[in-house]
Amino acid sequence: MNAAEVAGFVVVVVILPVALNESAELSGWLAKRLVRWGARRLGAPEEIARYEEEWLADLAQVPGKITKVGYACGVLMWSVPRLRSQVRRRAAKQAKPAEKARRAESVAEVFPPMLHKLLVAVISGGLSLGTALLSPDSSMIEALMISIIISGVALIVDYLREVDDRLASISSLMRGVPGSVEVRAEVVEASGPIAAESTSAALRSSDRGRPPRGER
Repeated sequence: MNAAEVAGFVVVVVILPVALNESAELSGWLAKRLVRWGARRLGAPEEIARYEEEWLADLAQVPGKITKVGYACGVLMWSVPRLRSQVRRRAAKQAKPAEKARRAESVAEVFPPMLHKLLVAVISGGLSLGTALLSPDSSMIEALMISIIISGVALIVDYLREVDDRLASISSLMRGVPGSVEVRAEVVEASGPIAAESTSAALRSSDRGRPPRGER
């Protein structure tokens, strides 16, 4: 026997049976891995848990070891794409009402201030234009200029009012920020140890809601 015949004999008699035996042993593990990977491709956590449990139960009932891999491949090629499309359509339907509500909320926040400014400009411009046209010595250009000036002043006044409201809200929020007691304590400590000790005791007692011991 030459070397080629010996190598062929070793492959057929030794390596091929061992490979088939190992592949049969690994087929169950590979099938479970494929099923779990296919379930994770669905995306939704509840769908992943549901179909992973269902497919693993079906896989346990499949006879043989090589056929388990075939079942897992069938799940990946047919079941997973169909279920992924269903999950995406369901998620899109659920996201539409939330998206509509978000858009309506944004429009509700932006539209009323814009409408208010537009109404102020139209009313002030109409009043100024009517007043200018009623005067006997005014021309059309003068009436338009007066209308533009009065409308601009009205818009500036409205803008200043909005800025003042925002500053008032910011100042009201800043009043509730903690840390004033610590700042007062630092200022008193700079004046001396005795004053710092008495004032810190007063601050602690005032924070507890009762007068200090020296005033009882």
